[in-house]
Amino acid sequence: MNRTHVPTRKRLRKMILERNKINAANFLDHLAELFGDRTIVLTEEPTPYGFLSATELSYNNLLEIVNRMGNSLRQLGIRRGDRVVLLSLIHI
Repeated sequence: MNRTHVPTRKRLRKMILERNKINAANFLDHLAELFGDRTIVLTEEPTPYGFLSATELSYNNLLEIVNRMGNSLRQLGIRRGDRVVLLSLIHI
């Protein structure tokens, strides 16, 4: 597990407010910029993605997954304003 310095709440808030306006579309971009390779998700088994096989996912890994999904949707013809449904099944 990567151990990096985590900014204090006050410092983190200042860092976020100093950046461009944060919204739902760029929130993960900002988190990846702040925390990079810090672990965000631990799994019991490696992730089933050909480009990423790990039991620990970082903010950068999560950003890559989201960007690949967005690019795939764009290649399928999905455009801004289109409605997309995401069904996610989580086995606990």
